Amino acid sequence: MEKIDENKNRKISINVTNANVLAIFVLLVVALILAVPFALIWHDNLGNSLDTFVYNNGDVIDNYLDKITSDLSFASLILIFVIPLLILGIVGSIGIGLYVLIGGVALACYAENGWKSVEFGFKKLLTLYYRCKEPLNVRHFMMANTIPVIILGILPAIASLCIGSEVLLVWAIVFISSGWADIYIALKLAKEDKNAKVIDIQSEDEMGVYILED
Repeated sequence: MEKIDENKNRKISINVTNANVLAIFVLLVVALILAVPFALIWHDNLGNSLDTFVYNNGDVIDNYLDKITSDLSFASLILIFVIPLLILGIVGSIGIGLYVLIGGVALACYAENGWKSVEFGFKKLLTLYYRCKEPLNVRHFMMANTIPVIILGILPAIASLCIGSEVLLVWAIVFISSGWADIYIALKLAKEDKNAKVIDIQSEDEMGVYILED
């Protein structure tokens, strides 16, 4: 990644810690914004997905409940808490991996040197990131950093409202909230010249870009 003169170039960024803390508030706001119209449209069908799941997996659920109620041991506690959390963790990890991969592919499409200019890693608080090691114009940077939110968040949100899927609704809420900082940076960049050059900030404490001045 090229050396950036921090005093010469303007910066648009957000602190990683603040972004993670604010994500909780954003989650509540997004949930309210999406859940209200969902409930208004699909109020007669709420709970159908859960009913269908229970109906199709009744024997498995009965065996699971029998196990944890008849044997209140350490193994039962694992069944009650660890296994569901493990499943959620795996699903969440796959989703986050997809988010970063989609963003990386988009950057590779716009970067002059393709995949050679794309970098993956972790910032503060184990926040997974993808970034480009070469400058991009504002338009391409905005597209690359909002495509994951659109694919994994906004499109599932629209689909959930159209077909009444609670699973898609929850998925959309989580990933729109997870990508709120990318949306924030994109909105800030929307005021800039679309042909101006920007480059990702290298700091592990911040996410955002430097706007390269001539």
